[in-house]
Amino acid sequence: MENIATTVLIALGTGIAGSFSGWLFGRKKQRIEEIDLATSTWNKIVDSLEVQIDKLLQQRVADSEKIDNLSNRIKELQNEIEIMQSKIKMVETLERTISKYEKLLTDNNIKY
Repeated sequence: MENIATTVLIALGTGIAGSFSGWLFGRKKQRIEEIDLATSTWNKIVDSLEVQIDKLLQQRVADSEKIDNLSNRIKELQNEIEIMQSKIKMVETLERTISKYEKLLTDNNIKY
């Protein structure tokens, strides 16, 4: 009977030790799989962010070029405005001069 009890205890101890070892090593494998999944997810996020950053950088370059073009156009238009203003002043001066001559001619009864 002692042999049977010893055999049962050995079998039971071996079963418990095997179960515990299986659980322990299985848990470690599960943690490794979780870490791999987290790393994979992190890499996907990083890749997605890199793509978005590249797009934003390209957009920034395009916007910068557009701003430069618009700034140059504004300078051109400002120059045109200055030219037009000087022409308006010249026209106003000429109109005043003509008006003076017309008045002078009218005052002297000279038809023009």
